[in-house]
Amino acid sequence: MSLDSLQIRPGDAADLDALLAVAGTSEGAPLWSETVWRGLLQPAAGSDPVRQVFVALDAERMAGFLVVMLCGDVAEMESVAVRAELRRRGIGDALCRYAMRWAADRGAARMELEVRSQAIGARALYASLGFAEQGVRRGYYQKPEDDALLLSAALGAIEPQGR
Repeated sequence: MSLDSLQIRPGDAADLDALLAVAGTSEGAPLWSETVWRGLLQPAAGSDPVRQVFVALDAERMAGFLVVMLCGDVAEMESVAVRAELRRRGIGDALCRYAMRWAADRGAARMELEVRSQAIGARALYASLGFAEQGVRRGYYQKPEDDALLLSAALGAIEPQGR
């Protein structure tokens, strides 16, 4: 798989089954119900959603997804998941950059997220995107127990990396 063939776009109702499959095999992906996912993938017609799902496709196959929410001048990256066999190939980076540009284009000045303290790969990705630690929520995650690191990045200088 090459990043040149990767397509990122807003998710829609047709993506539901593939998204649920990726979420179901991704540790840390939200355990939201199918109803919640369906609602995220079917925003009101003509509206500019404050919560958006982006999907990454490789040859029309779901490679990963990202969920972002806007709240004033702050965006929150709620979830990023990439199919296990495609991790560490730049898909997460591409999704994050796409979402960060989308949020900046809608007036967000910074992006925030939380990540497991023991998620070394994810932390390295976020650091490469300019995220810095802002705080810790001790014992936030369960199964396994872990702290949540609160990260934040300014959105002004993020480049979409050709997407």
